Amino acid sequence: MPLPVITDTFRITLDWGPVTTGETVANVFHVHANGASETDVADGLEPIIEGWATSGNPYAALSNGFQLSQFTVLALDGVSAGIVRVPSPAPHGGASGEAIPQVAQIVSFYTTTRGPRGRGRQFIGPATESEVSGGAFTVIFSAAVETNWNAFNTALGAAATPMALCVASYAHATQSEVSDIVAKIGSGTQRRRMDRVR
Repeated sequence: MPLPVITDTFRITLDWGPVTTGETVANVFHVHANGASETDVADGLEPIIEGWATSGNPYAALSNGFQLSQFTVLALDGVSAGIVRVPSPAPHGGASGEAIPQVAQIVSFYTTTRGPRGRGRQFIGPATESEVSGGAFTVIFSAAVETNWNAFNTALGAAATPMALCVASYAHATQSEVSDIVAKIGSGTQRRRMDRVR
């Protein structure tokens, strides 16, 4: 399915490269930024993402065997080709220990729009044995991840080009800004993620 045209909405792809293995994973989220260009959004994101190398990493559940190799900003305007940035310093996943390829932490995005078009998710993984017990993350760990995601969204709003996390509905060609973020305690599996780590 071709990407939709959604005004002032940008698709961000984080490519996590392996440090010690041959596996790679990618995470995709969207931001809404009125009147912005791809360069504007990339310039705003770059220092925030580089800051994750030292603190506040919202991808804390990802195994630290993965390092962010690059991120891509693509305007959903039906024309742009996207631009790529390589962060320096590059953040790692935040979880130590042995990776569990089929396990991810689910971070849910909620908006004021009802129905599936107003909800989004991040599957963050592979997670590690040190953070998961009995198929669940601890309440303390999940609360810390949730705090980092909220801090990330706040930082986006304070960027030189203000932006906000949003849920982009490709089926309806609409976007809704995120109003609530919840890091789930129960772990999850995304079949497409399994295909990426085999």
